[in-house]
Amino acid sequence: MCSLTRDRWYNQIPEGGCPHANLVTKRAAGLDDEWEYLFAPYSAFTVRQATWNAGTTADPHLIVSTLTSAFETDAAVSCLLR
Repeated sequence: MCSLTRDRWYNQIPEGGCPHANLVTKRAAGLDDEWEYLFAPYSAFTVRQATWNAGTTADPHLIVSTLTSAFETDAAVSCLLR
């Protein structure tokens, strides 16, 4: 049996926004408003801080990351595909 840990990610988006991060705010009838960022495939993030906790629902690991610019993401993906 596989044992999974719980992680809580805090993604920091540049103040001016990013072309590969889209905020979804639309709502469907009968559901609460939705405020969620969707990221383009292969978006690059830089982990700024990680706090390793118990990894449970009550005490998840905490990871703070920053979304890089589209140019930096393209460069990161190019390096990974070599």
